[in-house]
Amino acid sequence: MNIESLIQKANLFQALVIDSGLKRDLSDYFNAIQQGQNRTIIYMKPLAESVLESFQICINNGLDKQLKTLLKKTAPFLKDGYIKQLETINSNPSINANEYFNQFNTILNQIIQDITQNENEINSTMAILKLYSHTLKKTEPEQDKAIIAIILRDLASTTGLKEFAKVLSRWNRIILVYHQLIHEESPSEILLEGVQEGSIEINIALNVDVAIHLTDVILHGMDLLAAYLLYKTKDKETIDVFQHSERLQNLEREMDKVLLEEIKQGVAHKIQEQHNEKKTKKESVEKSIDDVSSFIVDHLIKGNEVKLLTKIEETESSVEKENFLREKTVVVQKALNQLSPTDKTKLIELYTYKGNDDL
Repeated sequence: MNIESLIQKANLFQALVIDSGLKRDLSDYFNAIQQGQNRTIIYMKPLAESVLESFQICINNGLDKQLKTLLKKTAPFLKDGYIKQLETINSNPSINANEYFNQFNTILNQIIQDITQNENEINSTMAILKLYSHTLKKTEPEQDKAIIAIILRDLASTTGLKEFAKVLSRWNRIILVYHQLIHEESPSEILLEGVQEGSIEINIALNVDVAIHLTDVILHGMDLLAAYLLYKTKDKETIDVFQHSERLQNLEREMDKVLLEEIKQGVAHKIQEQHNEKKTKKESVEKSIDDVSSFIVDHLIKGNEVKLLTKIEETESSVEKENFLREKTVVVQKALNQLSPTDKTKLIELYTYKGNDDL
């Protein structure tokens, strides 16, 4: 298990449970319902709904799966049992205030205990991990490596050895091509740092400059894809109201076509900008840029991720970028699940990677 990968999982717990105020709020809820005047369903039910919303945010961000990997001594606080219990008391129209209080009080107390145990274990683990972690500064030599996590969730890539091997081969070739687009020096062999359990997470070591720029491309791609998916899952409702208008339907079809094309074009434009900034003076880069952008979009539309695990100058902007990417990932994965079968097929058919395979 890669150290940076474990640290990122711990940081996700810190962000969603501690820094967000969830742990504090749960304690406040528990203390508040100890007061007799607050033991009414009208007062307690919104608190239970708030707990359910917070749990859903954690699950949408994958914290439940991350904790299962990270924790070894305690059980993750995100349990289906708590969610089902809260949903049961909230949906029971005949439950009285005393029964509601007894159950809600017990659930809150158990969740708080679980979070405290998780936090204590994570803090102990982090105290050790930080001794071996490495935060890179942009002033350090460029030969330093940064760890990138390639996270595969689509079934085609994760359930068959042949397709999985193809994906790895493609990533190996695409990263080498991308390296040549933004870096003057020839790329060294890409080092495999480890493969994590769960949804397949492959950790690789790249030139730090290449890793930073690749993360920026991924972030931009996620932003473009999120914008398109939100348009399809939300704004489409407005268009449907005007089904009688042929003019609006034609505009909608044209808008859909343009937005679809802009996903790949936007990623390609970002890579072209990076190439121009680095002034690597490579000739005939159009095909390379097209190949890299096609592969990255293919990766993203399947619900997969790419993360920069190594900390690069822990500044406010770097933290904001990491949070932004995490939030966009949640938006994209949720919207992909809401996409109609027709729209999903159209997206996959348009952007499925068609490059040559080494295998």
